Amino acid sequence: MSCQNRPALPTNRYVQRTAAKEGTCFICGYFTPNIFMTEQGTATDWFYICSKHTLMPSFCTVALDTASKDFVASAGMENPASREEAANKDRQLGADSAGSADSVDGAGPSESNSNKNSSKEKSEEKDENNEQRVQASIKENSAADKAAEAPKRKVYVLHRDVFYLRQRPFVKRWEKEQADALAQRLPSVPRNLPK
Repeated sequence: MSCQNRPALPTNRYVQRTAAKEGTCFICGYFTPNIFMTEQGTATDWFYICSKHTLMPSFCTVALDTASKDFVASAGMENPASREEAANKDRQLGADSAGSADSVDGAGPSESNSNKNSSKEKSEEKDENNEQRVQASIKENSAADKAAEAPKRKVYVLHRDVFYLRQRPFVKRWEKEQADALAQRLPSVPRNLPK
């Protein structure tokens, strides 16, 4: 056995899940199907817990779920403030292009053919921009739908005293392994009595 400097301890990030069969609650001893399980890490810890205890601040608090943030970022969604800013920019661009098109159309019959061609090109560009905006809004809506369909997990952080109780068995197990490894390296006690 190799000697490690520290035991592998669970992280203080638990996710509430439902088990296949009921077990006794870690706090009150009642039967419950809900379990707390570590989100990730080297050591996996889980225990049965009543859902009423998740509301007690002396037991745990809700932490921000990083997985849902990653999902939102991968879906291409942004925060609502940046969406509003983008919508305002689109409105300004639309108003600017509409205003310039009106001024070109109102110039009268004295325009040359080059001005007419440039106005046609501008209107074609305007149509292409509108199509791109529509496609972008469709993509945003589909991304928002995907985010709404994603299951929202709550990640909990245990109170330090409760977390100490969860870590203690891991530490005791590690200490026992270290003691057993040390005992194998010590010399044995003589079995023959001197005469």
